[in-house]
Amino acid sequence: MNRTRLDARLADLDTDGYLLDADSDDANQLYLSGFTGPDPFLTLYADGDVHLLVSGLEYGRARSESAADTVERHADYDYEYGGREARHDMYAAFVRDKGAESVSMPPRAPVGTADALRERGIDVAVDGDERLGDVRAVKTDEEIRAIREAQRANEAAMRAAEGLLAEADVAGDDAPGSDVEPGTLVHEGEPLTSERVAEEIEVTLLRHGCALDETIVAGGAQAADPHDRGSGPLRANEAIIVDIFPRSKATRYNADMTRTFCVGEPPAALREWYDLTERALAAAL
Repeated sequence: MNRTRLDARLADLDTDGYLLDADSDDANQLYLSGFTGPDPFLTLYADGDVHLLVSGLEYGRARSESAADTVERHADYDYEYGGREARHDMYAAFVRDKGAESVSMPPRAPVGTADALRERGIDVAVDGDERLGDVRAVKTDEEIRAIREAQRANEAAMRAAEGLLAEADVAGDDAPGSDVEPGTLVHEGEPLTSERVAEEIEVTLLRHGCALDETIVAGGAQAADPHDRGSGPLRANEAIIVDIFPRSKATRYNADMTRTFCVGEPPAALREWYDLTERALAAAL
């Protein structure tokens, strides 16, 4: 986290603090807290410090792993497993305990949390400028290294996909008794499917410390439907879109890479689209 940039970007808040209520799948929460909590927790930025409120289950790990200046647990506010109202009472007490009587929250923050705080006398404003997104957009040297590491894993996975496609044969009309449709890609005697290529990609990513379970390997008409993950046998002489966007299991930073393959002879329209895309890229650069 770039603390200097964070302080500068949040300095003009019209409220006493900035509050997040989310789990660590939320990019802002992960960035501000530095904590990989699987369940929603509160992070409050106030007076230049970052404060966490987590469950007792996560308390020890949050103290040792997070980037927060202080970490509180539910029991510190006499809350264990009470109902919604008691939970919201705890949230308000936590915010006030850190000297805040008003907070900003991002546009997609839970409405229930915002309304509950308002009912308890804490002013809540929506950060329409999405300041934390601005902060995250400028990467530190450490973040750049993490992204490059994820991208190296991505490139290894793309090479694995390319290898499967390059090794594939094309089923012909002269295979007696075969139920494989002519033009289908075949690898080691079996039709080469989107699922088989995706499996190779995801196993390679795991071996490089990354994870992904929504890999896109889409051929033919499926390749023309944005973000269709693809299914079934792949065919020769058609576009095969491979889109890989893994996340490092250690750093939680992402990479993203899309390539178009064709085994055989690309049709004229596909060649034209490829050439147009290449020209557009060159013009942009």
